[in-house]
Order: sequence, then structure tokens, then C-alpha cells
Amino acid sequence: LKPIDSADLITAVAKVARLLPVKEENPNVKNLLYNSKLPAEQHKIAVPNRDGFDFLDVKDILYFKANGSYTDIVLNSGKKLLLSKSLGETELLLPAELFERVHHSSIANVSHVKQFMRSGGTFLVMTNGDELSVSKSKKEQLMRRLGIR
Repeated sequence: LKPIDSADLITAVAKVARLLPVKEENPNVKNLLYNSKLPAEQHKIAVPNRDGFDFLDVKDILYFKANGSYTDIVLNSGKKLLLSKSLGETELLLPAELFERVHHSSIANVSHVKQFMRSGGTFLVMTNGDELSVSKSKKEQLMRRLGIR
């Protein structure tokens, strides 16, 4: 993945929002536009629950893990939530400054990485002790991102 210039992204999203005729306001687009104006650590994502939505600070999210066509969200509080979106759809809502796709089945919050391990395969140890596999294709980019390459 190449780094994204946030100013270019904001301009592009705003242009698309102006040009596309929208019959009703899409909450995902509205959330993306709102979050694009905030520093990454202040972003929030809306997670549906039975009664409405939970708004999560992205800084409190340790990682996302694919669970079929759903996504598990693991928080630093120990709580685990189930999101009814695929991991790919979820990735589009996240600030690239905080999150890195480390495997086809997981996205890690790089500020919650405790260790990068190479013995017995490559994996990350998160601040809660959970381990996430790192795919060979994502390893080099992740090492650069973590400042070890």
C-alpha cells in the first residue's frame, strides 16, 4: 500500500460528494467526511447494536479480525464486538495513520503493537497479549511502518 496524502483524499471525497446526486444522505459517507477533518486519534466509528449504535474511539480498538462475512472488533478494555461488515468494508472506514492490514484476515492498530516476533512464523503481539499472524506479502510494509526496516 502506498501512503495517502490526507489533503488529497479529503478533496477527492468532497468532490465525489458534490458530484453524486444523493437521494438520501448516506451515513457512511457522512461519517467519512466528518472523520476526515479530525486528527486520526479522534476518529470514531459507529457499530450497530440491538438498540442503535455504539460510537467507538478508534484509538481504543486493538485490532479487527475477519469472521466470515462479519468482523470481530477487539477493544483494549477486553470487550469484543461483532460488526456486520466484511473486513474489507471495515478497512475503508479506518484512518490509515493508525491501522495496518497485516494479513488477509486482520487489521492491527499499530499504536497497540507490543512486539514483532519472527520465531515460529511472523506475528504481532498486541498490548493485551493476543497474537496476530503477519502474512509474507504484508511483512515488509509492516516492518517499514513500525520503523524496523
